[in-house]
This record gives sequence, structure tokens and C-alpha cells, in this order.
Amino acid sequence: EYLASSPARRVRVRRLLDVAIWHHPEPRTVLDVGAGIGLAVSEAPARGLRAEGVEPSIWCVETAARVNGVKLLCGTLEDCSARLGTYDLVLLVDVIEHTEAPLRLMEKAAEKLAINGRMVIVTPDIGSLAARLMGRRWWHHRVAHVCYFNRASMRRALRICGLEVLRDIPSGWRLPVP
Repeated sequence: EYLASSPARRVRVRRLLDVAIWHHPEPRTVLDVGAGIGLAVSEAPARGLRAEGVEPSIWCVETAARVNGVKLLCGTLEDCSARLGTYDLVLLVDVIEHTEAPLRLMEKAAEKLAINGRMVIVTPDIGSLAARLMGRRWWHHRVAHVCYFNRASMRRALRICGLEVLRDIPSGWRLPVP
């Protein structure tokens, strides 16, 4: 299912990269944390970016190489930190909700930011209208999601990590036209 959703995910990651680049006028490097099957890493060169990614899933790392032709480091950001440099852009897209220590992950990711670097964080909003209306049936209530944020708690978490919000926009999904 994850692989089958790649076309929609690719459209989404293109938009996220474009938004990130708009906020950092001359980025050269990007790090994708929780890179999945390497969609952001594979899309970044078309935007003039040198990209690296880390991903703890062996299946995802192997699939990234086989399907998208990109090499990812296998492990967590903490595992791979010594092999990574600093980056103009650091992406945490649909990853912090999977960790029991989201603030630690954000702090580690912030350590990888170059001077004037930007971080893009995408995570489900537990305070969204859809979440409130759907309650327990909300599609983001799943076993793999172990923590949630709303806009206020995310801002608080970012402040604790020494980060500030430059722009807060709903990520949403954009589907490719067949």
C-alpha cells in the first residue's frame, strides 16, 4: 500500500520542497529524516539540491534503491548522526508522530541545520476539524502513531527546542491527475 501511494506522495513532496526552498532562497543541501522510500531524496536534485536521507526501515531503504535509485542511510537520525553533515533544509515529514521522544528528535534534527537553515515538520494535527469530528475513527489514529500535536502544542515543543515557526500551513494531499 505504501508503495502504491507513491504518486500522491511524490506530488506532496514536490510541493513541500518548493515551499521549503521559497523560505530559504539559496539552499544547496537537504536532509530527509524518516525518508521512507526516498521520494524527497529523489526529487531534490531536480531543484538543484544535494540530498541525503535516513530511514530506520530496511524494507524502505532497499525499496528506495530499487525503485527510486537513491541510497539512504539505514537507521535513526541518532544512529546516523556521525555520518551526516549540516544542511540548509531538514525535513521531518510524517515522522515525529512515530517516535516516543519527539522533542529529542526535533533537537537532533536542529543540530543538523546549517546557519540560517530551515526545518520542515509535517505531522497530523490532533486539533484539526477532521480529527475532532471523526474522533476515534480519524484516519491518523493508528498503532504506529504514538504521539500527537495540535498547533499550540507544536509551537510549544518548537520553542522548547529553540526553534520558531516561520510559516504554519496545512500540508494536505495533492493527487496526481491520471
